[in-house]
Amino acid sequence: MKKMLFFCLLVCLATLPAVAPAGLLFNSGEIEPGLKYEDFSIGQDGNLTGAIVNTSNRLRPAFRLDLWTTDMHETRVLWRKSLHIGSLPPGGRFTFKEPYDKDYDSSLRIKFSFRIGR
Repeated sequence: MKKMLFFCLLVCLATLPAVAPAGLLFNSGEIEPGLKYEDFSIGQDGNLTGAIVNTSNRLRPAFRLDLWTTDMHETRVLWRKSLHIGSLPPGGRFTFKEPYDKDYDSSLRIKFSFRIGR
């Protein structure tokens, strides 16, 4: 029984980084196989910072990454941005710092969504 509770707690904690209250570290997650985001956070200065990492063993040709935040029910888009990313070699990392609305409600829970474009 204790092992089952521990496992459930571990699963809950593992899924927490993708969805967290605004103003906190969002950690890492997978966008699609071979591509992930790392260290997403919204700072007190109103900037969203983080990195996109190519975790595959092949070159990823230049692409556009659309990212946006929504409320937890995905009924309202709070912020959106398109990042034009050059070719990423295996293990390549694209870091960014983008303005995020300074007037966001820090008690609001938000969700990141991604779309890959060419």
